Parts: sequence; C-alpha cells; structure tokens
Amino acid sequence: MTDPDPPVIRSATEGDIEAVARLLIQVQDQHVRDYPRMFKPMPMAIAVATVAPDIAAGRYTVADRGGVVGFIKWFIHDRPDSAYTFATRIVAIDAIGVDVACRRRGIGQSLLAWEIERGRVAGVERVQLDSWGLNTGAHAAFEKAGFTAYNFRFWRLLR
Repeated sequence: MTDPDPPVIRSATEGDIEAVARLLIQVQDQHVRDYPRMFKPMPMAIAVATVAPDIAAGRYTVADRGGVVGFIKWFIHDRPDSAYTFATRIVAIDAIGVDVACRRRGIGQSLLAWEIERGRVAGVERVQLDSWGLNTGAHAAFEKAGFTAYNFRFWRLLR
C-alpha cells in the first residue's frame, strides 16, 4: 500500500538524532528476536551515541511526515583496483529502518529511490546493501526497488 501522505526525504539533522535512535532500536530489536545469540538489546543512550556521529558526518537520510518515520544510513565507498576486481565506486546502505507503525506504505521505497538517485548524481556504479536471511519482508521490498541478490553468506553454528 502506498502512503497517501508521502514523506519528505531529506538529510538528517542534529534535531533528528533521538528519532533516528528510536527507529534504530526497533531495527535492533528485530535482530535480537531473529538472532538472539548474536545481537543484544540496545539502550537509548547507546543508540543516540551510535547515531549522532554519523548524522554529524551527513551519513543519514530520513523520511519525515511531521516526524521521522524512516531512515537510511549510507556512505560512498571507493574500492580500489585489485588482482581480482576492477576499481569501483558504490553507495553502500549500511542500515535502513521504517517505523513499525508505518511499514508497507512506500516509505522504504522512497528512501531507496532517494539513495539510488544520490548514487547517480555521485557517478557511482551501483548501490548495494546487506540483509539478514530471516528478513524476508525487507528482501521483497529491496527486490521491488530493483535490487537483486548477488552474493550469499553461509555459517555453521558450533554451539
């Protein structure tokens, strides 16, 4: 379902730190539920301390509908030429989150479209992101935005 009141997509400001931190906690809570032996709950003070430097560095984009309802943490990565791969420049999406109460309204799609355009303007070759295996709802959203899976990670738990 597309939101009848689409959000404004913009760069995050210092005034957004607490709102983004609250959304980061929602994302972290999902990680804790899916992988409780790996992830731990994130207190608000830690979330604020985690978000603040990256907002100051201009690495967060937010979706705003009279309040922050989604975010993307991103950066541009210049990968040098190597014996295996050509040099490339990418927009790496390090984290994405949409308020649980606002999901399935096109907010994530709007955020992804913003970052894709940021990449075009910056002359990057691609936009890429990682996602945990159990997050199938996000996988569907990423595919809807035109992303395709290109790499798989495997693990074997030993205890």
